[in-house]
Amino acid sequence: MTTTIHQPPRLITELSTAVELGEAFRDIFQSYRALHEKSGVTHGDIGIHNLRYRKKDGQTRGVLVDLDEMENPKRLNPATRPYMARDLLYPGPPPLHLYRFDLESLLYTMVIVLCSYENGQEIENPPFETWEELETDALLTEKIIFFGGPVPMPTVNFIDIYGVNRALSKLFRDGCHARIDATLFDNSLDPTFDNDTLGGHVTFDTFERILDEHLPR
Repeated sequence: MTTTIHQPPRLITELSTAVELGEAFRDIFQSYRALHEKSGVTHGDIGIHNLRYRKKDGQTRGVLVDLDEMENPKRLNPATRPYMARDLLYPGPPPLHLYRFDLESLLYTMVIVLCSYENGQEIENPPFETWEELETDALLTEKIIFFGGPVPMPTVNFIDIYGVNRALSKLFRDGCHARIDATLFDNSLDPTFDNDTLGGHVTFDTFERILDEHLPR
């Protein structure tokens, strides 16, 4: 009898080609979407530390670990802070965790991997390295600045998929601007505005269309 030994999934940062990273990232997104749409759960702890991959039948398959812990509320993992959605960084009681927040965490993870890793190693003086050390209010400021400016260029390994960083960033930026436009004089939101999706800008469908357009297959 032959026993199949499954190797533990490896860190997504070890991937060094746009094709491999695209395959892994698409798998991770699709597995999260399928689970959320089936069970209604969110993750709340997405970051580089739990985005992994395996090689199977010559393909790179993405793995989102900690799926067994997808419950709310969740104790914050310090490794998650750089990848937290902006709405979770504002003062006051944290809002109900939305799947949009997990998609924003996937965006930050994608941007940081593309811009900070080359040939499986972190580059010297990578962009966003200070995000790990910033206090909450300073981290919020950095993310506001991030959405207001150009996205840093990827490393040479991933230059061919720079468009995915730009397009995903624009998706969230447009949604945030739409929410500002829907804010009333008393600082409340227009009740017709869908804050869960930032006015329909950030949904599974809009996110996936960008992946399909910019990630190689």
